[in-house]
Amino acid sequence: MLTKCCLDMLFICLSMMDNEEERTIFAERYEQYHMDCFHVANKILRDPLLAEDAVHDAFLSIAKSAKNRKKYLEMPCGDFRKSIVVIVRNKCFDILRKKKRTPEIFMEEESIIMSEEPSVEEQLIRRVDIQEMSDYLNRLDEISRQILYLKQIEGLKYKEIGVILGMTEKNVEVRISRAKKKVRDMMAKGGNADG
Repeated sequence: MLTKCCLDMLFICLSMMDNEEERTIFAERYEQYHMDCFHVANKILRDPLLAEDAVHDAFLSIAKSAKNRKKYLEMPCGDFRKSIVVIVRNKCFDILRKKKRTPEIFMEEESIIMSEEPSVEEQLIRRVDIQEMSDYLNRLDEISRQILYLKQIEGLKYKEIGVILGMTEKNVEVRISRAKKKVRDMMAKGGNADG
């Protein structure tokens, strides 16, 4: 069930559509993927209001461009979901840049079931390592961050990433390899990949 705020945003987006078919497809996809997008945004931003803004901005960016709208609405549902998640993620990073905050998506630890809790020292070391890795990833160019996110976090195959980003499978593989090498080089040089 959509909130009043979501319904208002959906109404604004639908008012930009050229025909009833577009409005129907857009409304269905908004209802179907709104919560998935919200969860991704909230994971990154850690603020439900900002997360909702990011989701609304993402759907609005599709609605206001007739060319983009046609492309996205003609996609199969699975491809649309992957694409809207990438757009939402980028909107989150835009919000974080404006607020000068570090994205926390790469800082999130996986839940590991252990018989014994790690010591406070181990937890601190783990958090420092995650923060350091996040800093390195933030120094990569936008496309490299997107590709690594889709591969490492979303678990997509090279071909699927290529479809989303309009690249060949081989190009995706090369970009991932170069991004990983750049991060390793930064780590070896104490954080500076250039010198």
